[in-house]
Amino acid sequence: MEDLNVKPAYKQVIAVWWRFFWRTALLQIILLVAGGFVINYLSKINPALSLLYVYIYHAMVITLIPLLVFWAVFGRKPRKSSLILVPMAVKRNSQNPKEMQVGFFRLLLSWWSYIWRYSALVIFSVIAIKQGLMLAGVNFAQGLFPPKWQMLCLNTICIPVSLLVFIILMRRKAKRRTFDVVQ
Repeated sequence: MEDLNVKPAYKQVIAVWWRFFWRTALLQIILLVAGGFVINYLSKINPALSLLYVYIYHAMVITLIPLLVFWAVFGRKPRKSSLILVPMAVKRNSQNPKEMQVGFFRLLLSWWSYIWRYSALVIFSVIAIKQGLMLAGVNFAQGLFPPKWQMLCLNTICIPVSLLVFIILMRRKAKRRTFDVVQ
């Protein structure tokens, strides 16, 4: 049995995070682009609700795709790596770390611990960037910082925020750690 007090190394955290992040990003891009066509069609039918369609669909994709990816990644060994991502509670209760089964309730708890931190940090980052640009004298109305660059800037926030959340969840003391790695 492994020592539960040993924290995963940053290299392990980054490897596990990348395995999670690229799947999440790819699925979100595909679903958001495909959903854009559907929302465009729906907005022609009822233009008054088009913004509501966008917000609801975007929120569903951003929150439910990580749940699907966690289900695909938890407890499974990838081809070229020996690292297996598991919830810490499953690791504590398991006799054999190689045969850990993640139940649906544990999956939901792990997803929730990730998604609320991720959402809070993204919202905070967006507000901080917008306020920082306004304080720096960047005038949005005169086109000094065009909307396409604003969206690019705000959409790239998800990469460091997702990594930061994984570091927060994996590098705490064993009693408070949410995710762990089994080799």
